[in-house]
Amino acid sequence: GFATLRGRFVLSGGSPGVLRVIRADKDLDICAANGNIPNEALVIGSGNGIQNVLVYVETKAFKIPIGDPNWEHQEYLDRMNAVLEGPEGFDQEKCYFSSHVFAMRATQTLQIQNSDSIGHNTDLQAASGRANRVNYQVPGRGSVLYEPGYKSKGPFRVSCGAHSWMGAYMHVVDHPFFAVSDAEGEFEIKHVPSGVELEFRIWHESAQKLGSVTLNNTPATLTKSRLKGTFTDGEVVDWNIEIDVSNFEHLFN
Repeated sequence: GFATLRGRFVLSGGSPGVLRVIRADKDLDICAANGNIPNEALVIGSGNGIQNVLVYVETKAFKIPIGDPNWEHQEYLDRMNAVLEGPEGFDQEKCYFSSHVFAMRATQTLQIQNSDSIGHNTDLQAASGRANRVNYQVPGRGSVLYEPGYKSKGPFRVSCGAHSWMGAYMHVVDHPFFAVSDAEGEFEIKHVPSGVELEFRIWHESAQKLGSVTLNNTPATLTKSRLKGTFTDGEVVDWNIEIDVSNFEHLFN
């Protein structure tokens, strides 16, 4: 059977400081008004929701039988080899990546788009594990297709050699049990296998070694940034995860 895991990441412990300004130094008519580029090292939405937190099932200690209908809902099996394009794709617009943190399956194909009228190069050479390492030249208003071929060891950096300030992160997994928190800090992973203990890795680019959080108003200790959970068939589980602002203090020193 399957369950649903949903939740929200929330910043606690006070207000964060002000992130440094990122300034463009070329193509200013395209890149940003006044040369300012959004600094996405920490993005806080309404109600202190934390955007761009990646949560996924870690399979180093426990292997999920890929493609087995007892483990993967038909909805996932139908999209195992999907081409992620349009709103599901990976875009660059006004000289920054529209998806600052992006996750996909290794069996899927990703359309890398360029909505700008100037060229970019989307550099995925930092890909870890056996995921394909490539550096695409993407012309203005053009696109290319990326086939990772295999999972990455963890999230890796995506950059643009033409515009040095551009940066994002991508993670390639061999299963479908992952999500990235939205502008309100919310996430949802549907059709999680029930009846077995799973480890969920919580990752944020600026707080990668989380040791403790508050889970549903109760202090929780994480082991290597992981939370464990075992769900029942049909269960809907809500995790409200508070991350203390002290994890991000280094951004403002």
